[in-house]
Amino acid sequence: MEIMNGRAKKTLNLVFSEYLSEDKSFLNMLMRCGPLWSFVLLISLSGVLHAQTPTLTCNPAPINAPKEIAINQNCQGVIIPAIIVDTASTTYLQSNMSIALFTQAGALIKRDTGSLTVNLNPYLGTIVRIEILVLGTAFSCNGYARIVDKIAPVVTCRDTVVSCSVDTSGINLGRPTIVSNNCISTLTYNYKDSVSVSNCTLDTLQKIYRRWIVADVYGNADTCIQKISL
Repeated sequence: MEIMNGRAKKTLNLVFSEYLSEDKSFLNMLMRCGPLWSFVLLISLSGVLHAQTPTLTCNPAPINAPKEIAINQNCQGVIIPAIIVDTASTTYLQSNMSIALFTQAGALIKRDTGSLTVNLNPYLGTIVRIEILVLGTAFSCNGYARIVDKIAPVVTCRDTVVSCSVDTSGINLGRPTIVSNNCISTLTYNYKDSVSVSNCTLDTLQKIYRRWIVADVYGNADTCIQKISL
């Protein structure tokens, strides 16, 4: 049994001590089995102990390569242990984990158990620290994540008919209507015109198809086409 590491040997010895203290027939059984079968029995018991040992495996998320937390349409983030915990190899239940979110300066944003839902509007674009603690143990995982907004604004354009002498600039004729804008972020407006000149059989001399692009500060954008008839 010298092939075992110190922790496994210590665990095994404790279990053997429990067996011996509670039932001395265990020792008698090993003596009756002979050296070979005693060794097999010990190896089998060691495997059972190893399989039953709870584990917590952390996924690396250093500050220079943080994970991402994308906010939802309510500007909230839902954080679960899987963001920095390898749930495939971790045997502890998520419901037995405490999740805490901190600013880089160390200020606690919020703490909860199992999962964490928090308004992240004040922290958009920043990097926060995540701490996962297994309740009742000294096991923990720490990592960093950037708060991001991946929801584009939604806009709609209104067609219009104007006289030939009217200023057709975007400032004069108006911008698109904002249907939704996640977290009320700052928007930028750009457009590009495509002009179509009609013949004498139509009631308009010219049509301008204006393609608007409306983007937030995180690069999410929506477009719409405004038809201007002159």
